[in-house]
Amino acid sequence: MDQNIHFLLLLAALTATIGVGAALAIYLARRLTSVECPHCFVSIPKHTAVNEVPCPECGVEPEGYTPLPAENCCRCKSNVDCVSLWDGESYCKVCLDEHAPELVEVRELPLLSEELPLPALTIARRMFVFAFLTALGFATFIAILVGVLSGDWQKAMQGFAVIMLCFSPVVVLWTGFSANSNRLLRLKVSVWNRKLIVRVGTQLIVAPLAECVWWSGKVSQMTVWNLSFLLKGSAIVVEVPKHLAKEGNRIAVGLRPPMRATWESFFNLSGIPEQPPKTIFVVKGFQATKITFTQAIPDKLLICRRYRNVRRHDSLPQRRTSDRHGRRHGD
Repeated sequence: MDQNIHFLLLLAALTATIGVGAALAIYLARRLTSVECPHCFVSIPKHTAVNEVPCPECGVEPEGYTPLPAENCCRCKSNVDCVSLWDGESYCKVCLDEHAPELVEVRELPLLSEELPLPALTIARRMFVFAFLTALGFATFIAILVGVLSGDWQKAMQGFAVIMLCFSPVVVLWTGFSANSNRLLRLKVSVWNRKLIVRVGTQLIVAPLAECVWWSGKVSQMTVWNLSFLLKGSAIVVEVPKHLAKEGNRIAVGLRPPMRATWESFFNLSGIPEQPPKTIFVVKGFQATKITFTQAIPDKLLICRRYRNVRRHDSLPQRRTSDRHGRRHGD
């Protein structure tokens, strides 16, 4: 009995130690990679000043920046009631009413932005279920394996209990950190001066708007956050070039229907290409690899279309075949 109590106390102390250590590591990382905004006094990524973009928190534009003057409308060439939008082009109110009525109310804002809501209770509940089921499946597999091999099902059940008890700190820590993901990450997407700005914690992604693509998809397709599979619902997925965001280059915007309509109208008005990803199978020898493209698919790839129409890569050896009349092909 005393040994069990000592084991439980040791397990609780280990959980607390890991939690405190992880919290201190996150705090130090945030302090080293962030600075304080002189306007709103909130920590922002250090690269904000380097990239000369507005503050992700208060939206104050960098010093020395001069807003683009509103010129003639790029669609009807009118100079009446024109405003310069975030793609660097000028539009009149008549064209906005006709082509993008959702942007009329927000056209005077210096930047179009959205902070993605991460509901703490929902994420914590889904992470707890995911972690608990993962631990339960592993413990059940080990218990069944031990019971079948040894024939002692009492030891198998004891092993099951011990594994579940050892996994409990992991479940608690995963649940706690996922619940604080909104405060730690503060996912925010903005468009300003022909640039797409994504803030993920202390990381800042700045990409030219013309190099981005978008499509209507799911929130779970977001790759800038490792726990995006916990979120459900429709959204607009924006993909930036991979060399600008190595840890994840897909961000979801428009989680709420009004903002989704606003983003979609802006992308359509600005001519940002809507290009959903395409999945193909590349075959080399006896191995088939699944690849997803958002850009144009290269012509020289081996593409299996309905498993019959096959185009071979130039570097792959051509196989000699014969038809039913005995004629040779592939030479």
